Amino acid sequence: MKKVFIFLAILILSCNSDDNSMASELQINKQNLLGKWYNKGSITNGGSFVNYNHNCTTSKDFQEFLVNDVINYKGFNSSCDNNLIYTNLWYLSDNQLTIDNFDPAFQTQFYTVLKITNDELKLKQIVNTSNGVENREIYFTRN
Repeated sequence: MKKVFIFLAILILSCNSDDNSMASELQINKQNLLGKWYNKGSITNGGSFVNYNHNCTTSKDFQEFLVNDVINYKGFNSSCDNNLIYTNLWYLSDNQLTIDNFDPAFQTQFYTVLKITNDELKLKQIVNTSNGVENREIYFTRN
């Protein structure tokens, strides 16, 4: 009877594991960042996950990392017009991602790459705001 109980306990615990653990993490490098990453959502200061609001129902806002160290951001309005396009430079050193803006009105952005799989990119950004320091975890997906 004890053996059956232990077997059931192990079976139940193994079924309750996090589904995301099934996705194997990739090495953090330039090659694995290349391509389109769609905005998924974020967590600020350890709070609840907040889904990113895509204004268009047929096209999602995304970042595209290009091989020539250029990153393009494309955003769509509620009419699904591509109304936001930003082009910047990106650099990766170990797990530190830097986005240099061509427009001097925007500051350089610094991120730590926390996780990358075939389907998910997770970044961390520390931002000084008028309300104090914010720790942001930003999530992207390939689809």
